[in-house]
Amino acid sequence: MIEGADAQADTALLDKAATAQPRAALALEAELGEKLALKGSVTPIGRALPAGLELEVLLLEDGIATRIERGENAGRTLDEASVVLEAKKALTLSRETEGRTSFEMTLPVPGGAKRTKLHVAAVLREARTWRVVQALDVALVASDTR
Repeated sequence: MIEGADAQADTALLDKAATAQPRAALALEAELGEKLALKGSVTPIGRALPAGLELEVLLLEDGIATRIERGENAGRTLDEASVVLEAKKALTLSRETEGRTSFEMTLPVPGGAKRTKLHVAAVLREARTWRVVQALDVALVASDTR
């Protein structure tokens, strides 16, 4: 249940989002080695995707604990999830696109990252407004070799 000053409007927006038809399909393959090697694609669903959309790929880590040293929360520990370690633009649609657009890229993996806690997200968004068109989050399977 949503509470607050405009709960009815918020509920209506959530209902609308939950029933919205996707505009694109995202596919992503990842291989975790010294670097994160990625292959993927963006495919329109139903109608062409407009020029100017950007696909950004993020390397994320869960389970990070940060000890607060100062301020009103001094002495507490902040447990964080989905902390962005690396982010890179994978592609920009330079023209209206009716077919699949593929990409390949690598992201560095920071030395202190807990490899078993990593995942990768891809976000297709409008460049000017950052309005998200489609998103995908994929867990990485890795042995803890570091």
